[in-house]
Amino acid sequence: MGDKVEVTGSKVMVEGETVLLVSSITKGDKTWQFRNPQGFPYWSGRRW
Repeated sequence: MGDKVEVTGSKVMVEGETVLLVSSITKGDKTWQFRNPQGFPYWSGRRW
């Protein structure tokens, strides 16, 4: 608790609500990538 993180993403509207589509989270020297440069989630499989 109280850890500092940097979140990178895009704010978008989904069903009238503003949500953040996170592309990466950085904490210290660790970065977790969730979306590729085109914005597709890494967990959803390959996109051409």
